[in-house]
Amino acid sequence: QRHIWPGLFTSKIDHTEKSWQADEILNQVDALREKAGTGHIHFSMVSLSQNRKDIRKRLAQEKYTSAALVPATPWLENTNIAPPQLQWNEEQKLLRVQLADPENTRWLA
Repeated sequence: QRHIWPGLFTSKIDHTEKSWQADEILNQVDALREKAGTGHIHFSMVSLSQNRKDIRKRLAQEKYTSAALVPATPWLENTNIAPPQLQWNEEQKLLRVQLADPENTRWLA
């Protein structure tokens, strides 16, 4: 009863002789979609942020042309926590963060 998303090794796109071409990742996206999967993830963001061999641009133009729906995760707590309160001390140049609900601080991450 949990999502399992295949990871695409997008970091294999680099500037070495053993680099994958961007088409390899694009073909993997197609293959996963043919299997009626619920999605996939890229590892790691470095190759996307650096837009190695235009992979980010090509994914946006060719594969990710509309926004994805976030799948339901009913096993996770539906906890709404109050935002932290920020207090600035001008004299000490100090910012204090006061958590409204210290027990649920993990949800702030």
